[in-house]
Amino acid sequence: MKATKIFGYNALICLFAGIFNEIFIKLFLDGDSTTKEKIFGALAWCFLFECAFQIVQRLKRIKTLNMLTQKLIEITNQKPSSHILLERGNDYVELARAINAVQSSSKRFLKMFGQQTRDYLSLMESMTSGVVVFDRNKEITLYNHLLEEILVLPPKPRGRPFYVVFHDAKLVSMAQRAYETKEDQHMIWEDQTEGGIKYYDVHAIYVPLSRHHYSVMCLFNDITSERRIAQMQRDFVANVGHELKTPVTAIRGFSETLLEGALDDKETASEFVKIILEQSKQLTDLINDILSLSKIDASKGDTFVKIKLRKFIERIVQQFEPAIGEKKISFIDKIAPDVEIVCDEKKLQHIISNLMQNAVRYNKEGGSIEVSAVIFENEWCFLIKDTGQGIKHEDLGRIFERFYRGDKSRSQEGTGLGLSIVKEYVDSLSGMIDVTSVPNAWTEFMVTLPEFSENKVSEVEK
Repeated sequence: MKATKIFGYNALICLFAGIFNEIFIKLFLDGDSTTKEKIFGALAWCFLFECAFQIVQRLKRIKTLNMLTQKLIEITNQKPSSHILLERGNDYVELARAINAVQSSSKRFLKMFGQQTRDYLSLMESMTSGVVVFDRNKEITLYNHLLEEILVLPPKPRGRPFYVVFHDAKLVSMAQRAYETKEDQHMIWEDQTEGGIKYYDVHAIYVPLSRHHYSVMCLFNDITSERRIAQMQRDFVANVGHELKTPVTAIRGFSETLLEGALDDKETASEFVKIILEQSKQLTDLINDILSLSKIDASKGDTFVKIKLRKFIERIVQQFEPAIGEKKISFIDKIAPDVEIVCDEKKLQHIISNLMQNAVRYNKEGGSIEVSAVIFENEWCFLIKDTGQGIKHEDLGRIFERFYRGDKSRSQEGTGLGLSIVKEYVDSLSGMIDVTSVPNAWTEFMVTLPEFSENKVSEVEK
């Protein structure tokens, strides 16, 4: 369509040019001097008009080209601006439309890229691992805040090489191997901090981006807890083996002695049988405590019921009346009869029973045990105080560890698991336990538990 219009305009111009040429020649040959002067004047004005017209058109084209160039510069610099609008007959209207289309595509691409970048950064920040990305020049391009805490990065770390950021030669060596081999690397890194050694599972991942571009991403996973748990499990197995070996060895030894002829001596045989019975009880207590710990770990949920605290404790104390009477210990109950709490009955029974057992076991002849409770708005406290041998100050921080016995005099009885069981149950109820003691005077345990609402009471109790 456009080509047809241009062809028509050209044909019309040629027609007018031919007619004008015939008239001009006739007037110029047949006309007088005045006519010729008028013709030359007209030609001069036409020439001047044409020159002015061409200059104006050229200036318009230059202006349009400058506007298009500026638009391309703005697109390159990602500066937001409106589209270019040209007249329909402008020579550069198609070019302007193409530039406008490029600008629209660029805006869509930049918007999508910005959203992807924000999503990527949000993902990095939400990760539980420290993340840092190095480019092919070995300089930092991205990192998350968790990595700042792990490595204690310098101010404005972006753009710094990895051998400046990593303060451990082992980390530097691992990153260098990833760059040299273009393969993933892995190591367990031990970081010595003020709070002790922390362990990290570190991966250096080679990420090819194109033929000539790549990056190396380093991930730091904190495995300190897993290492400590694994060590605790190994220690627990070793301690259980040791604790089981002692009574089993005694039972076996005295049994063999009896079989070898000691049965004939009734007095000796009776003494040996008593020892075997005591050791078997010790073995039973140890197995029961281990089973209690396994039940805590396997517990799927709590069953909350309303408990009259005074009656509940009186039932527990009845179990220890023979030992209390044997040592002539006086029991003082300061809990009001109307005190009612909401708690898991079985767990609370384990907590109070173990604390009561210790209070009786390590109390002195003619001593006393005092229990009391304090109710607050959102929590309640149970206190049990005995007048026993007390606990040394250096042992207070470790008495809740499994199989820990600080005082040798306390290791003659018990399994070494009672207080650790108490601590496990208190933790499972989101509570706290504290101990205060004066050696050779008294010891007081204070258990603080949340005041659970009545809607936690089991349907059976309701």
